[in-house]
Order: sequence, then structure tokens, then C-alpha cells
Amino acid sequence: MLTKYREIKRLFQLSGMVSAKELLDAREKLQQLKRD
Repeated sequence: MLTKYREIKRLFQLSGMVSAKELLDAREKLQQLKRD
């Protein structure tokens, strides 16, 4: 399972997409902006 995740993560990085963590961080920032 972990190796599968690493493969997917590598594919995303190779294709120039942002990592899942960056997507989560961006979503959290959007939530904070909506609260303000």
C-alpha cells in the first residue's frame, strides 16, 4: 500500500501536479479566508 502511494506521488510530481499535502494546505487556507 505504501509503495503504491509512493508510485502515485511520484507520477503526480513527474506530471507537474502539486502534491496532496499542498492541495490540503490550499484547501485549509480557503476555509480560513471564508471564515474571515
